[in-house]
Amino acid sequence: SGFDCTGLALNLYNTVYIDTYDIVDNNVDIMSLDNVEVPTDEDNLIYRTIEQYFNYFGESVPGILIRQKNDIPIARGLGSSSACIVAGLLGANAILKDVCDRKKLLDMAAEIEGHPDNVAPAFLGGFSSSVISDKKVFSERFEVEESLRFFAFIPPHELETSVARSVIPRKIDHGDAVFNLSRSALLTAAFAKKDYSLLKIAVEDRLHQPYRMDMISGAKEIFKIADSLGSIGTFISGAGSSIMAIVSGDNESFMNEAERLILLNESTEDYIIKSLKVDNVGARIESCRTIPQKTIQK
Repeated sequence: SGFDCTGLALNLYNTVYIDTYDIVDNNVDIMSLDNVEVPTDEDNLIYRTIEQYFNYFGESVPGILIRQKNDIPIARGLGSSSACIVAGLLGANAILKDVCDRKKLLDMAAEIEGHPDNVAPAFLGGFSSSVISDKKVFSERFEVEESLRFFAFIPPHELETSVARSVIPRKIDHGDAVFNLSRSALLTAAFAKKDYSLLKIAVEDRLHQPYRMDMISGAKEIFKIADSLGSIGTFISGAGSSIMAIVSGDNESFMNEAERLILLNESTEDYIIKSLKVDNVGARIESCRTIPQKTIQK
């Protein structure tokens, strides 16, 4: 219901190593540390973010070395692009000796991403409700109980955000607007008061889910499975293609039954399920003496 304005940080991470070097032949040196294909030139989103940061302050961009491990699946509605943007900004800010606080970095991240719903919780942790006004982000965050579990049902197929946005009507019915406004307000109240019994109603949506549902093979079946197993809130994660189910209670039983049931339907048998919990801290920088140069074998 909180389309483009609410988001939640979970313990699914990308790890990025960033360093500088004197430019000789190439101004970028980028390598993926797993089997995920990423751009290794100036089209890399992390590099483009670093470049924008340096340009903003009128600084020359040094040679940039990037090593990235991508545990967040790409184009699955789980915030992979936001993670790259946040990593790039934190890395660039560290290179320039922390000239920006996180509030300014959040403003820059939202401008690059186009909306604050993912970058705010990525920076701040927990649940965030955010708006942009005059290119500034106004965000309120709330701690989330770690007893909640978030089960991400991840299909094998990608769904690019631009494609997912293309099916949303340019004009919406007044009743649908009120429907989402009321539930978005309730969603924020549910996390603010930690009254998670409100989530089932609060995550209902008429702005994007009805239009994207048919683009995601097996989505309707996943909703039925999650709800039948006691999900207290089931929704399309981001633009899709992942489906998220919130569970409070017997997490192990939910996981076991869900894994069994998805195998019974041809449209869902290739989904994988990840059990996640909230991250109330957000992105952080950790010092690293040695930057990996070789692929990490999984």
